[in-house]
Amino acid sequence: MFGFLIALGAGFLTPFLEKPLAEPLAKAMEGQIKVEAGEMRLLAFMIAMLIGAICCAALGTGSMFSIVIGASLGYFGLRIVDVIKGAVDGKPKN
Repeated sequence: MFGFLIALGAGFLTPFLEKPLAEPLAKAMEGQIKVEAGEMRLLAFMIAMLIGAICCAALGTGSMFSIVIGASLGYFGLRIVDVIKGAVDGKPKN
């Protein structure tokens, strides 16, 4: 369960890792690998998952399934909450 929560947090923090971690890493790799602007969020997600995996391994917690589900729910968490709020309010979200 703790691995799920770590992955949930890592997925949720992905957008916040773009500027401080993903952009400098992309600039450092610029000579070997070109990272497109649309791929920056993916790079941030990969960094977040790597950090989450290290935490899970260090704590000896989490199964692969719970980590994948937690990361997915964390990444799309705000959108999922908006859809649920719209359903409760009776207003479909576009």
